[in-house]
Amino acid sequence: MAVDGELSPRCNAQVFAHLEACWSCRQRKAAMDEAIFVFVRAHNQIAQSGIGDAAGWRARLRARLAEEALNCGRRGVWATFRQAAAIAATLFAGCALE
Repeated sequence: MAVDGELSPRCNAQVFAHLEACWSCRQRKAAMDEAIFVFVRAHNQIAQSGIGDAAGWRARLRARLAEEALNCGRRGVWATFRQAAAIAATLFAGCALE
């Protein structure tokens, strides 16, 4: 909240004074800043790559499911289930990023 400017000037000064004095909290803040940076970078890469396109995700899912349907008899049931679960997880992750 302090970093985003959501605190009053008095509280903001107290937070930054504490960060100057407390190594542990400075380390935690640095770790949070790094996590935010990594997330934003990944989000931007996904947005620029077009992966977030819902129609494209659905088309790729349909094609992959059709491919799996053809291969279904060639593999065991559990291998097919694991593959379908992986496809569903990928679809869910893609939809969550939109």
